[in-house]
Amino acid sequence: MLDELRPTLSSRVYRETYTIPGDREAGDVDLLVVSAEDRFVLVCELRWCLPPGETREVHNRMEAVESKSEQLKRKLAACEASLQRILLDVRVPSDGEWEFGGLVVLDGFSSGPYNGVTVVTLDLLIRSLASHASLQRAYRALARGEYTPRRGEHYRLTSFNLRFGDLCVVWPGIELQPGAMELGPQPRT
Repeated sequence: MLDELRPTLSSRVYRETYTIPGDREAGDVDLLVVSAEDRFVLVCELRWCLPPGETREVHNRMEAVESKSEQLKRKLAACEASLQRILLDVRVPSDGEWEFGGLVVLDGFSSGPYNGVTVVTLDLLIRSLASHASLQRAYRALARGEYTPRRGEHYRLTSFNLRFGDLCVVWPGIELQPGAMELGPQPRT
């Protein structure tokens, strides 16, 4: 996962498998990204898994998401308590107020938010980082779910009439709007 992320992170200050100063019990943060311009720290817990092949495996993946979400909360709190030492470690000036954000990033499985924690796929994180010059904006776009399709913009509700002789079945559906499936990078903001 980190191999896929590194090109997008190359212009940013980041640390992989980062030990939180002063709190070894919290465990290592899989990915820590710091933006001096935004005064923002992004804490990511990464989880790679094989795509589930059956219902039991989906349940196991959801348990893994729950575990990663709890880990993220614990590590995020530890990072907030150690802000000054983290900024010193990554050689970023510590002036002003700083904000934190946290993500559980999955590869091989997909899930929505879990227990107040934003859960996204690896490709969504890469796309958001590539699309936003601001780390804080990239995080907020993911946290607000801006990547999800919106009625009227990406699709519209419709129905289809299926005729079988004298019988007519009305089948609900969606119709994609022009450009709804474009996957190219968006302009950086």
